[in-house]
Amino acid sequence: MLVAVRFVLRAIILGVGIVNIERHVLALGERLTDELARRGIERVGPTDPRRRSSICAFKFPGEGWVEYFAENKVILSGRRGAIRVSLGLYNSFDEVDRFLAIVDRRTG
Repeated sequence: MLVAVRFVLRAIILGVGIVNIERHVLALGERLTDELARRGIERVGPTDPRRRSSICAFKFPGEGWVEYFAENKVILSGRRGAIRVSLGLYNSFDEVDRFLAIVDRRTG
């Protein structure tokens, strides 16, 4: 079964195209970064967009964010005092907007 899963994943990746996947996840990250910056939440890591990846880390104010996101069915992790969000081909701009709405509910 593992061989079949690998085959299917490879077909999806090659079908969509690595360049298109990269564009998609970086665009998601840019939208998330820009919108959180408007809310006063800064991204940790490279400031040059050409050096960024699909893994984004942000400094959220206060405590309890990982638990708050979990309560809202958002899977992410806390790392070194930051909230780490991993974006992939399977994520959409609608999900970024949902994430931002969840942030807005807590920050008022």
